Amino acid sequence: GHCNIQGGLTGLAKSSEIEHLILGEKLDILCLNETNLKSDIDTSSLNIPINYQFIRKDRSNDSGHGGCGILISNNVNFRIYEQKDMLFPTDKIEAIWVH
Repeated sequence: GHCNIQGGLTGLAKSSEIEHLILGEKLDILCLNETNLKSDIDTSSLNIPINYQFIRKDRSNDSGHGGCGILISNNVNFRIYEQKDMLFPTDKIEAIWVH
């Protein structure tokens, strides 16, 4: 699934909606945009549903705007593709690749 969360992982209201979406639709993977996170916000302080990992890419200028992430069930095996794995530069792209 996909959801524009407008910074919803830091507040309980939107994070509850995200958890209901994941459980109600039985999603193993939920892609998120507009996470609005900065590097000083630790992933462990976010409202992540139990049994899910959160892979994130904050905006490169650390503005607290934009950003993206993927919530992935612990039941899913995956690999994150790093820039060195890509055939083109990805440091300026606000995206995450997993396989």
